[in-house]
Amino acid sequence: RIYSLSLDPITVIKQQKLALLQEKAKRLALPINTYTPSNEPDHNQLSFHLSQARIRLLFGGIRSGKSISAAYDVAASATGKHIYAPPRREGPKQIYCVSVEYRTLFQGLWRHLRPDGKNYQGAQFLNESMIKRRGPKVMGHDIPSFLEIWYNRQKDQFSRIDFLSADGGKHSRLKFQSAALDDVYIDEEVDDSLYQEIMMRLLDNDGRLTVSTTLVNSEEWLLELEDRAMAGDPN
Repeated sequence: RIYSLSLDPITVIKQQKLALLQEKAKRLALPINTYTPSNEPDHNQLSFHLSQARIRLLFGGIRSGKSISAAYDVAASATGKHIYAPPRREGPKQIYCVSVEYRTLFQGLWRHLRPDGKNYQGAQFLNESMIKRRGPKVMGHDIPSFLEIWYNRQKDQFSRIDFLSADGGKHSRLKFQSAALDDVYIDEEVDDSLYQEIMMRLLDNDGRLTVSTTLVNSEEWLLELEDRAMAGDPN
């Protein structure tokens, strides 16, 4: 800001302080800072955010709050601003957001992440000031192929969020090969072979998998995970 030289130093300092307070209030009012997860027995988003498990599951019907919880977690991981639980590791993240097709990704995670989300009844967890660079739009869809998100501007550190479709069945595994990932968020169900490939991509960085879905075909997979948890598997 440029201040008039005719003002006395005390007035200039007051204006500077006021500008800083206004900027702080503006940032505190951002959706990523005002989001409050539910904490009810049958609708507990908070326990999901507090969990340090390597595999986290969000199940529920349509409009039950699965995607908004997952989207907040994506934004918090990318920016390093998670206010509910410490990250599994510090520093910028490599994040994949995956769905069976781009249409479900657009209606789910991306709807709550996009900077103009209010036009789509989304939470708007990201804003333009957080975005370093946008990838080209996915052909035929109003969604970017990736976003680079500022993690620490002073150190020129940024996270990357890739948006990927699982369309193609077993052939879609090629999209995930050679990647070392910190977080993968699956919105709705994907092929089991792709799930296995994703778990391999998370090994290098001790990464974490989050699945938000209305269960249709994954009951056996869920029961297997529950058996492992009851047997003492810390993940």
